[in-house]
Amino acid sequence: MQDLIDHVSTEAGLEPATARKAIGIVLDFVQKNVPPDTSAAVIDRVPGARAAASAAAEDEAEGGGSATPGLMGLADRLMAEGVGMGAMQSLGRAMFEGLRRHVGDGPVDDVAKAIPELQHVM
Repeated sequence: MQDLIDHVSTEAGLEPATARKAIGIVLDFVQKNVPPDTSAAVIDRVPGARAAASAAAEDEAEGGGSATPGLMGLADRLMAEGVGMGAMQSLGRAMFEGLRRHVGDGPVDDVAKAIPELQHVM
């Protein structure tokens, strides 16, 4: 997971701690909005990804989330962690590029098909 954090931090211009939280938030979103077998094909193959998604889910449950559903809710959560609107597309591209390195194109493409709105940041 550290190489994914480093990649996202560098490519999206985020501090490593912010990149770690942002990755967790996006993975939590994927976990909640993609069929379980599809999300598991990505999350379970990146060491530490499941823990990052779980930590983000816990933060959301403790009031660090958004009442807004879907991608707008995801954007709200990311902004609350210091990821500006301008950095979100870079975050998405860097994250999915890094995930492709870990799990290959197929599983990442399956996630994109399940959430078509994500395709513009991949």
